[in-house]
Amino acid sequence: FSLIPLGGYVKMLGDADASSARADESVQSFTEEEKQQTLHSKTPLQRIAVSIAGPVANYILAIVLLTALIAVKGMPVLPATVGKVEPEMLAHQAGIISGDKILRINKTNVEDFDQLRALIKENIGRDVQIELNRNGETLQKNFALYTVNASTGEKEPIAKLGIAPGDPLYVKQNPITAFAYAGAFCWK
Repeated sequence: FSLIPLGGYVKMLGDADASSARADESVQSFTEEEKQQTLHSKTPLQRIAVSIAGPVANYILAIVLLTALIAVKGMPVLPATVGKVEPEMLAHQAGIISGDKILRINKTNVEDFDQLRALIKENIGRDVQIELNRNGETLQKNFALYTVNASTGEKEPIAKLGIAPGDPLYVKQNPITAFAYAGAFCWK
């Protein structure tokens, strides 16, 4: 019994418990035809098929529901727009403010916030030039994604600018593309 009737609560014919570990004593009173219907009488391959049917059905349901959601509402995309700037971090010190749209890093176009993160990660320990749009005006900011240790003179890499993304945009997809996104997402 369950208060919320979700999930698999199936007791196979002839099982003593839900683990299918042993046959119930009542199996002795089954006719030969009924015994052939029990899980214990099936081949190992048939038992495996029964065991994986539930999880496979769950994945299929997840893909179908996610496909519908992406087709109707859209796929969430984080634009390369700054939503929040952490105080005392590199971006704050350079004058980046909430609402700035990052256009390029080292002359590489930035399409979304995930690409922005990847470009920052690949440039850790280097000087970077960021081109951004603020209220229609294009600005350039230069960053050193490292600090120099005063006593040793060595570069110590910095991995974060100190910015967070803004609100996501939802881009509607056709059903085939939505299905591909849903399948890829569920596979991860």
